[in-house]
Amino acid sequence: MNNIKVSLVIPIYNSEAYLARCLDSLLNQTLKEIEIVCVNDGSTDRSEEILMEYANKYPNVKVFKKENGGCGSARNMGIDNSTGEYVEFVDSDDELKSDAVEKMYNSAKKYNSDLVVCGMQRIDDVTGKLITSDMTKVKKECITVENGTLTDLLFINPGPCNKMHRRSIFKDARFPKIPVVDDLMLTLQYVPNIKVISFVKEPLYRYKVRRESGVNTVAYSTYEQMKDMFIKIKETYISNNLDKKYIEYIDKMAYIHVGVSMLYRMCFIKEINVNDEISKTIQYLNTNFSTWKNLKTLKRISIFPSSKLFIFKNVLFLYKIGLAKLFIKTYMFLILKLKIDIKW
Repeated sequence: MNNIKVSLVIPIYNSEAYLARCLDSLLNQTLKEIEIVCVNDGSTDRSEEILMEYANKYPNVKVFKKENGGCGSARNMGIDNSTGEYVEFVDSDDELKSDAVEKMYNSAKKYNSDLVVCGMQRIDDVTGKLITSDMTKVKKECITVENGTLTDLLFINPGPCNKMHRRSIFKDARFPKIPVVDDLMLTLQYVPNIKVISFVKEPLYRYKVRRESGVNTVAYSTYEQMKDMFIKIKETYISNNLDKKYIEYIDKMAYIHVGVSMLYRMCFIKEINVNDEISKTIQYLNTNFSTWKNLKTLKRISIFPSSKLFIFKNVLFLYKIGLAKLFIKTYMFLILKLKIDIKW
């Protein structure tokens, strides 16, 4: 198939219960110049059989097979075998609205975007109920990263599935072999390659939250790997002589994802001493990400409500004055007891 505008990459592992519904949502897209790149990551159920049925029936469905190596490695194979101008990742249990790809592609062409972000609904896989919506309240259709600050980027969820990427931004970026946070690490790698980001605030992507998902359970070894990788990526920023705003960006991202999001998850491990872990994490940030607590580098945000930046600054202030434990305990209470969904 020639003139492929968008490659839709699906990593698949034992997805027989969801796969047909996902593929149907892609085949029903109003934009027809697409290819569906399916990577079977060593499935042991009927996923391969379902894939071949679709590939034999639809010429734009491409199937690749590999030994099980994790979602990131399957997505990497998808990138390597994509031919579209843009690449979008779709999880095998998720769905897109029928006009999702067309609306995102139109936004990309209108603004010459390197990245397009759409609204996303997070749906409970068991009850089918809406948990929350993300990226549906952006105030602008486009921002220029090259000439502006990177403060807005701190508040864009790094998950890959509600995003359309210009394929060329992956020239030196791939998902690393690390569970749960490989998407975050990919984002940190390609951010320096982005000049323009556009937004479609309509919730075009339906993300299924499965209760056995690895996002909700994280091993301590993953936390340690994550910290090492943050340091390595920052070293790459420095060796490439990137502008200081990129250094400030990765320092703040380390605070958000190491110092808050993952630290919160570590507190559920029984063997962890919470006070000691918080102290170790603060020391790690101070040693390797020296501008993480510099409030002056947080410029006004332009695409999100100002309340996001206000909350962020106040939480950061608590960390600065030694009250990180108070925040973590409050954070746990809000999520576990009051069921308030908070995303960092």
